[in-house]
Amino acid sequence: MKRMMFLLGCLLVAAGPGFAQESAAPPPACLGREPRPEMVVKAAIEEAGLSKRLDQSRQFRLRISAWLPKVTGGVSKDLFGRWDYRVEPGEAPVDQYHLNNGWRWDVGLSWDLSGLLFKREELSVTRETSRRNLEKWELAAMVTRIYFDRFRLLWPGLPKAGSPESFALLEATARLDAWTAGRYHHLWCVVAP
Repeated sequence: MKRMMFLLGCLLVAAGPGFAQESAAPPPACLGREPRPEMVVKAAIEEAGLSKRLDQSRQFRLRISAWLPKVTGGVSKDLFGRWDYRVEPGEAPVDQYHLNNGWRWDVGLSWDLSGLLFKREELSVTRETSRRNLEKWELAAMVTRIYFDRFRLLWPGLPKAGSPESFALLEATARLDAWTAGRYHHLWCVVAP
């Protein structure tokens, strides 16, 4: 949140020293119902599938997977007899022929607890999380820039229909709608082209 406020402050400083004083007309009343920039950025991040919950879930599932057993199983059928020769210490050797035409079932569980401390897959999950965080910041910067470009178009008042400003406003609104999947479509100030 602090970074977002810093970013917003930088954008307002970049807008120029008399940004709020340049217009003689008051801003349109519809600006009061528009969503705040942090809400638009949050919606865009969620729609892009870059939420923090997904990254935390991946890391948790990787950690918990070390506790899960590996399950093995098998089934076999003996068709013919089996010759068995055993030698046990202190006893005479046993030489037997077993006639067994039955089924055999095997089920086994095994744990590899070496993954409790560190797993090699953690490196790729961490790398992917870092890449997703970079994408998230790039998306936040782009959506914030579009939001404030649109805000600058609206500040002097709603542009006249057919003017270049009205087309620029429609384009910025369409981009924000695309990034947020239309979540705030009914709240934006609109102007006829």
